[in-house]
Amino acid sequence: MHTHTFKPIYSRLAVEPLVGILSFLVAYGHLLIGLALIFGLLTRFASAIGIVLMVLYWSAHMNWPYISDNNNFILDSHIVYAAVLILLIQVNAGQIFGLDGLLFGKKTAISQ
Repeated sequence: MHTHTFKPIYSRLAVEPLVGILSFLVAYGHLLIGLALIFGLLTRFASAIGIVLMVLYWSAHMNWPYISDNNNFILDSHIVYAAVLILLIQVNAGQIFGLDGLLFGKKTAISQ
């Protein structure tokens, strides 16, 4: 296990009954988040779940203050991706070219 900072927390998740369940949830969670963001369906919810995943991945590879190796100091790609997902929430992504506009009755580029 790469983590040193949060090893007590993540080592409890690496026991045999939970590994299979978490592996399934991560794989299909990534699929559902990706599809939701591509189609613009429930974009804010998918972005929020994506932010949680990015922060968990960021902390899982942490050896404070370095992330995964000595070249990444606090900031790595996971934090950048989380910032992009925050931006998607702020600009209401999915409302113009996505299915969120159709679902919530807003005027979208698709419905015009």
